[in-house]
Amino acid sequence: MDTELKNYLDGMVDAISTNMDRLFAGLDARMDRLEQRLDRLEQRMDRLEGRMGAQESALDALRTEMRERFTSVDERFRTMELRLERFEIRVNDKLDSTDATLRQLAERVTSIEAQTIALNARIDGMADDNRQRFRVLTERVTSIEQRLAA
Repeated sequence: MDTELKNYLDGMVDAISTNMDRLFAGLDARMDRLEQRLDRLEQRMDRLEGRMGAQESALDALRTEMRERFTSVDERFRTMELRLERFEIRVNDKLDSTDATLRQLAERVTSIEAQTIALNARIDGMADDNRQRFRVLTERVTSIEQRLAA
C-alpha cells in the first residue's frame, strides 16, 4: 500500500470517525432530549394516576355515602308505610265504630219518632176527650142555668 493511499484512507477513516462521532453526539443529544421528555411524561402520568386514584377514592366514598343514604331513605319509607298502615287500621276501626254508633242512633231516633207519634196520638185522643167533656159540661151547665132561671 502506498503512503498516499494510506493517508487518503486514514483521512477517510478520520472523516468517517468524525462524522460518526458527530452522529453519535447528535444521537446522544437527541436521546437525552427524548429521555427528558419521557421523564416529563412519566411525571405527568404519575400526577394523572394520583388524580385518578383520588377520583376513584372520592367516587368510592360517594358510592358508600349514597348506599347509606338510600338505605336510610328506604328504612324511612318502610317506617312511614308501617305508620300509615297502622293509622289506616285505626281509622277503619274508628269508622266501623262510628258506623255502628250511627246505626244505633238511627234506630233510637226511629224508636223515638214512633214513640212521639204514639204520644201525639194519645194527646190528640185526650184533647178530643177533653173537648167532648167540656162540651158535655157546657151543655149541662147551660141546662142547669136554664132550670135555675125557670
